[in-house]
Amino acid sequence: MTDCRGATEAVANPRPPGPGVSYVSMTVDGELRDYMLYMPPTLDHSRPIPLVIMFHGSPVDAAGMEDLIHFDAEADKGRFLAAWPNGCDGLWSYADGGSKIADEDFVEKMIQQLESRYSIDQARVFLAGLSAGTWVEYRLACDLAGMITAVASISGTMSAGHHGRFRSSRCTARSTTCIRGKEAAHTMLFPSMP
Repeated sequence: MTDCRGATEAVANPRPPGPGVSYVSMTVDGELRDYMLYMPPTLDHSRPIPLVIMFHGSPVDAAGMEDLIHFDAEADKGRFLAAWPNGCDGLWSYADGGSKIADEDFVEKMIQQLESRYSIDQARVFLAGLSAGTWVEYRLACDLAGMITAVASISGTMSAGHHGRFRSSRCTARSTTCIRGKEAAHTMLFPSMP
């Protein structure tokens, strides 16, 4: 079995997670996968809970990305559950046109697992990504459109292949909103990537 857990958890003596942070492992398609879960102390469990799934860039892992952007503080303010899936060896096979099966199955099973454990508001399941993580979220916006409400790019582009997919009929199962942030500057610098 391939161990695809993040670097933070896969080492012999991992650093202990901070308050509200846990690591959840699962076997998907013969790979040991995991995600970092942040549950804010401000979460109201008596109401449906919004879920934001953050996709790291490459080759960093979930914990490394949180160390960079401190998104868990936003979860505290916004009162939502934050899940940080890890790519295999810090990479997403799904991002650059590789086999979509492993990453798509993992994210779908992660969402289903979270919905079975918490009262997730299925109308408020959001994806956000950085760099290669942005490519993953754009593909998932189409391929898991029935589960995803909106995607937001923190910093990254939509590849030419994803741009066509996002506008195609494959994305009609549910209306998915796309919020693009800093891509405008990136697109001016790299015009071959819309």
